[in-house]
Amino acid sequence: MMRSSVPAIALLTIVVLTMVPLRAKCQGAEAVAALERLTASASAPDLAARARTEFATLSRIDEVAWLAGALAAKAVVPSQRGNLLVEQASALELLGRYGEASVVWEVAATAVPGPADAKRLLAAAACALAAGDVDSAGALAKAVGFASPEPRTAELARLVSGWAALSRGERAVAAGIAESILGRPSSLEAAALMLARAAAEGQAALAYETRLAALGSRPEADSSAIAALSLASRSVIKEPAELSEPAVAADPVQPVAADGARKASYQVGAFRERANADALVSRLGGLGVTAKVARKADSGLFVVVAEGGVDPARTVLILKDAGFEAWAVEGP
Repeated sequence: MMRSSVPAIALLTIVVLTMVPLRAKCQGAEAVAALERLTASASAPDLAARARTEFATLSRIDEVAWLAGALAAKAVVPSQRGNLLVEQASALELLGRYGEASVVWEVAATAVPGPADAKRLLAAAACALAAGDVDSAGALAKAVGFASPEPRTAELARLVSGWAALSRGERAVAAGIAESILGRPSSLEAAALMLARAAAEGQAALAYETRLAALGSRPEADSSAIAALSLASRSVIKEPAELSEPAVAADPVQPVAADGARKASYQVGAFRERANADALVSRLGGLGVTAKVARKADSGLFVVVAEGGVDPARTVLILKDAGFEAWAVEGP
């Protein structure tokens, strides 16, 4: 059962009224003008695609979130309303506003008549956990099971349930969920081992750590919240393509020793606006990946480059598990 019995459209209205700032005080002229232009196309079957063109002209992620939410309230076609809400939720995640993002993901999951969208519900659960709303995270993860998810999404939902249980102090429940995934071949073995290690104590925790070490490279996390976002929302729902325009990748480079002249680096995204690039650098920092912004002279794009660090393979795995593409480029 989802956390609210309010119909999706009514909840959408609440979300828009509570999250969209008064335009005269809070919104830039570009965002307001874009909304006015797009309002005339509220019934268009490609409204979301038109909106993405406008998003690329905005200088701030918060304006993308505002415009997507305001336009979703006006959209006539349910699928377009849902797509716009996905844009809004993704932008809110980039801003670190996980509680709000969770609410929008949940509304997006029921924007189209019929069964709720399992992947969007999963993203809502992950964001709720990141916001510290453990009860909602658990309820939403459970609701994924009623939305006929494909196997990987179902396993990710169980992992979120495990982290939620662990946050409530229910170590045995969390360990049981982890072991149920580890009991058969799974692409989420490393993720399940991370949960199992966190739930265990003493020698049992050391045993799980040994198994993790044997995998060679794996995603790490400093908290259950970051782990949930990395494993759930970013593994299932990619970063919005409209905010990222990867340039052509350079030839792969080989990792070198710590005292070498060059180090492995990876291009993660390229943006027209510096603010969007800076937001991605901040997001990567939350995953433990050091990144910087560079300006491409030929295109003028702001490119985000992640450092490979002492274990480039591990860094790439973190990026991939978080839903980012990574192109090897020459490091400093």
